[in-house]
Amino acid sequence: MSTRADRWREARARALARRPWLRLDRVRVTERAKGAGWEVVIEGMHLHPVVSPPAVTVGGVAAERLTFAPDGRTLRAVLTRRPSSLHVVVDYGFVRAELRA
Repeated sequence: MSTRADRWREARARALARRPWLRLDRVRVTERAKGAGWEVVIEGMHLHPVVSPPAVTVGGVAAERLTFAPDGRTLRAVLTRRPSSLHVVVDYGFVRAELRA
């Protein structure tokens, strides 16, 4: 027979299993041709487009022209200026992930 505490732990585990999550594995920043900005490639898991695109910053610089891979493993974007660091923040509003590279 399960106790009240066991039932609460099981219900909490089920709720956490349904929660959306992100994982950021690595980031690569390269300069584009002729001063057209910087290209950033973010690799991870669950990087999908949703109704409202996520807010993505790299080193405090907001990313523009977001392109998502169909499998949700890669996000490509363009930065208007060189980032001061490789600290990446991907914020969907309901879930957020950070990578300090």
